[in-house]
Amino acid sequence: MDMNEYEQYDQYEAFTEENEQELRDDANLYIWNEPIRGPRLPVGEYQAKVGKISAERMQGTYGEWVKIKIPFIIFSEEIMDNIAVCFRASKSLRPDGRMYPIVKGILGVEPESGFDFKRLEGKAVKVVLEHEADKYGDIWENVVSVKRVPTERKRPMPVRVG
Repeated sequence: MDMNEYEQYDQYEAFTEENEQELRDDANLYIWNEPIRGPRLPVGEYQAKVGKISAERMQGTYGEWVKIKIPFIIFSEEIMDNIAVCFRASKSLRPDGRMYPIVKGILGVEPESGFDFKRLEGKAVKVVLEHEADKYGDIWENVVSVKRVPTERKRPMPVRVG
């Protein structure tokens, strides 16, 4: 073989290897694997703090609506770090809606008309988590209930008279 034939052979080899890799990658598209995501926290009740709340305009079948995201920050002793578990629902505070019992649980009372969701940030709560699988089989933490943790009132320091 002369030098030109070696170069052509090397190019053919590189082309063949590249095509074989593409075929292997495409074949992997048809292989089902275990779900990618598992839960970060087990089912149970946790102490949490309400994080920074966000709102997003959404377009739905019946027009525009607002999605509110309430992150609950939970400290995990297992990984020694905070984990945010988010609750997402429509901004509606109708008593039969999904958001109403969560907000009522955080506040400890029924929300009033004109309620500002930002008032929830920083509140100490207990959240109950369950697991929910999505259509891909991934497992997520799902906030099912929230209750307010009463803040401890500091007693005034006794003052010595006399």
